[in-house]
Amino acid sequence: MCYRELALALVLVATAHATTIRVPGDEPTIQAGLNAAGEGDTVLVAPGTYTAEGDKNLDFGGVDRVLVSEAGAEGTEIDCDWDGGGLYFHSGESAASIVSGFTISWAGDWGPPRPCQSGICCESSSSPTITECVIKLGAWNEIDCEDSSPTISKCVIGSADQSYGSGIACQSSSSPLVKECTIVGNNEAGVACSSSSSPSLIRCTITGNGRDFHGGGVTCYNASPILTGCLITENMAGGRGGGLYCEDSSPSLTNCTISGNISIIDVGGGLYCSDSSPVLLNCILWGDDPNEIEGGTPVLRYCDVEGGHTGEGNIDADPRFRSIYGYDYVLASNSPCIDSGDPTIEDGISDWHPRWPNWYANGARSDMGAYGGPGNGGWLP
Repeated sequence: MCYRELALALVLVATAHATTIRVPGDEPTIQAGLNAAGEGDTVLVAPGTYTAEGDKNLDFGGVDRVLVSEAGAEGTEIDCDWDGGGLYFHSGESAASIVSGFTISWAGDWGPPRPCQSGICCESSSSPTITECVIKLGAWNEIDCEDSSPTISKCVIGSADQSYGSGIACQSSSSPLVKECTIVGNNEAGVACSSSSSPSLIRCTITGNGRDFHGGGVTCYNASPILTGCLITENMAGGRGGGLYCEDSSPSLTNCTISGNISIIDVGGGLYCSDSSPVLLNCILWGDDPNEIEGGTPVLRYCDVEGGHTGEGNIDADPRFRSIYGYDYVLASNSPCIDSGDPTIEDGISDWHPRWPNWYANGARSDMGAYGGPGNGGWLP
């Protein structure tokens, strides 16, 4: 049984005592299915591309329900045709409002009263769960969070075909939890944080995003994002901060890799700080152009920084990145970043574990970079 089939089975088992409404079998459109579903019910959508009026601008209306596809995001698309959006959460929906297994594309102007042009909009203390979805090619941001705290996991946000706007935009004290997502190819910052927002990103890949102004990978204005085990690579900024741009912000990064990012006409290819004090632990900043860090008062410990940086345990040595099993920026077995992280933190698994390859010597002490620390085994088959 594949992961998708298992996930669908678990959803259906979890809601075994609730009603399952099939679209288009029981109801003709997705919104009609949601309207017919009560608290805890499941709306199960057949494979296909959905473009009708009742298949976009979808509103849970404050009722916690499960919206899931039979065939996953590869086989089930909500095509908004730039005439409306995908999903709208604005009535305090909880984490029990679940959306799983859809591609949401070509979101445009939702029209009044919704000031949104995104694939998914979360507002007004809503906190839905979005999992295993693809959100791409929207007219503005792919996901908008305003005064909301959604959980977003195992999603692809953006497109190699260059989506417009940012991947995830967080404002008005939003605190989304974003886990194991790929945020790629957005025409603005991959993640844009402002207005006292504090998103948490865990084991995410933020790559290939770019904008004309500051901040290609992550942009922070008066925000406090927390990033753990993330790859921030190959992003571009026309101004400062190809990887991250921080203004009046206090981001925290642990076991992140920042590499291959570019600031086209200014400084801080990896990280730029303006009136900001980011804290970085067990991170690698290497191969960013024109330099790694500029401005502010960043605090780095046990980090590998090209050109060096003051701080306990920091080094300046080629991390010797490799692509292994289809994963980029993995440390080669002779990397100086292995067993060089904070000695009080241990890797989740190391050469004592049966999953760990015999050819790769690695002790329990944490490694630097995105494949170090408690989540270090993510690249293993």
